[in-house]
Amino acid sequence: MPRHVSRLFSLAATAVCALGLLPSPSIADPAEERVLVSCPSRLKIVLESGKAKVLGPDGKQTVPYLIHNFYEGLVVDCSQPIPMRREEKWGYIGLNGRVLVEPGVFGITHFFFDGIAAVEKNGKWGTINTDGKFVVEPKYERITPLTEANGDVGVQDGEQWGIIARDGTFKVALRPGVYTGSYKGVHNFDLGSRQHGINDAGVEQPDPAKSDDVMAYYRGCEDGAKFINRDGLWGLAARDGREIFAPKYRAIHCFINGIVWVPDDRKRQWCAMGPDGALRDHIPCQPTWAFPSGNRVPDAMSDDPYESQVLWLRAFLDYGAGQRSEPPTSRYYGSNF
Repeated sequence: MPRHVSRLFSLAATAVCALGLLPSPSIADPAEERVLVSCPSRLKIVLESGKAKVLGPDGKQTVPYLIHNFYEGLVVDCSQPIPMRREEKWGYIGLNGRVLVEPGVFGITHFFFDGIAAVEKNGKWGTINTDGKFVVEPKYERITPLTEANGDVGVQDGEQWGIIARDGTFKVALRPGVYTGSYKGVHNFDLGSRQHGINDAGVEQPDPAKSDDVMAYYRGCEDGAKFINRDGLWGLAARDGREIFAPKYRAIHCFINGIVWVPDDRKRQWCAMGPDGALRDHIPCQPTWAFPSGNRVPDAMSDDPYESQVLWLRAFLDYGAGQRSEPPTSRYYGSNF
């Protein structure tokens, strides 16, 4: 997966949602309100007068004010706190449907991944956990996730970058250079005159890994996960070789927003799976899935949209496995966010 795709703490995810490329939750259509989000816990977010209202299992409002309609067309992971916006300030709704962090505490919030979310406060960046407590204090100019799976982040302080683990301790101390991404457990820094690679133990690597390695892009994900193939079917294995998804799908891709989309030929739809390998029932299956690039769409390989995306992704995987001479093609449709 290209490094810019994995930077999901950026506004790219919001931009893609605005373009309508992410699948939408099921929509009920009563006369006066529309259900935008419906979670297994029976938490609901409904549209009312152009804004959103949060309802608990008993149908009563749990957040004591309406929030701006941030959720329409957005796929929400109900297993983690949900960002909310009131006027121009951001906060979070907790798993119980009540306010976890009041809007106004943060200027910008982003989605949770593996229990960690990036937040901006007074122009500085940090991270919080699902209790709303700071893991990384907001004192850095920039912050970026290393992967979609372990909660580690790269932080910038002036002209120095470092790596902070999900427990808030430095994994790689601040050092000169510009952090350029991580790949297979190696964190790359551009020192101007040379590239510098550091592993999780803080030991310099003689040959820094390249996150833009072309074939690596087709063979696995930036977090080190690998596509696995058996009898023409595909799955996903973690960096340590543990199977996350057994190879039983016609196609599969890396985690996007904490979700892996896999095709279901019986339904002729793509269905969302979580990191635990279980179906995310609260996210409706969709005839197509969101292509993992903010400004490209895959070229058609069939007149049927579902089959076209299955064939495209299979061609992508086959190319990485050396079973196809050329990768599938895609096209730009607009500006890069």
